[in-house]
Amino acid sequence: EGTPTQRSLAWNDRGGDATLSADGRLVLFTSRGTRAETLALLRETSGAPPQILGDGYGADLSRDGRWALVLSPDEKTLNIVPTGAGAPRSVSLPDGFDVEAARWLGANRALSIARTSADTDWRLYSTDLGGSGTAPLSEPGIDPDYLEVSPDERWAATLDTMERPVLHPLAGGKPVLL
Repeated sequence: EGTPTQRSLAWNDRGGDATLSADGRLVLFTSRGTRAETLALLRETSGAPPQILGDGYGADLSRDGRWALVLSPDEKTLNIVPTGAGAPRSVSLPDGFDVEAARWLGANRALSIARTSADTDWRLYSTDLGGSGTAPLSEPGIDPDYLEVSPDERWAATLDTMERPVLHPLAGGKPVLL
């Protein structure tokens, strides 16, 4: 807001997976350095240097911007990292659970595009951030590269395997092909 020109907020030339905070003041992203390290970084959109949140992939910011979901480099753990004061915590994912994208879903849940060894393709899963497990929310057949949650947390937007946009009601029901 109030900036007359565009500015790059990337870091290490290889940033990606960016998520903007609800107020537009923070951006969470993943930086892949020249030595193959993968870091989750948080940066103010004012252009201040980024804060390293930890090893892994920056997945999402909480609605209030006080917490970040960071997927570990081996994709076996969801880390809940404070963006300011607070203590980080980790949620181990089940064996054979492969996560491609994750978003906050309320204060105590995450929504992810994932698959297990029993799945034929990617699907939506709900993960309890208290550590009590995961549950499928959709049928297989989701493109793993796109996931957004509506502000009221009632819908998830994805692409199907033919790259058509689909809305999934998170309270249950049939998905809506757009």
